[in-house]
Amino acid sequence: MLEVKNKLPREGLNKILIRGTNWIGDAVMTLPAVASVRAAYPGAHLSILAKPPVSDIYKMFSAADEILPYPR
Repeated sequence: MLEVKNKLPREGLNKILIRGTNWIGDAVMTLPAVASVRAAYPGAHLSILAKPPVSDIYKMFSAADEILPYPR
């Protein structure tokens, strides 16, 4: 079992960047994790960096404040 020794603080994080996956199916599978990050840090600005085809999946998902598409 994986043991987490250093947990992130619940307060004080103002900006969070999540690097999205490269494949659409993988992006769909990460949506619950993104929602968990949003729930843990509701006041933080949450951005997702993703390739253009995958960024559309994240754009339909309202947990992120900003989607940053990057070229291939």
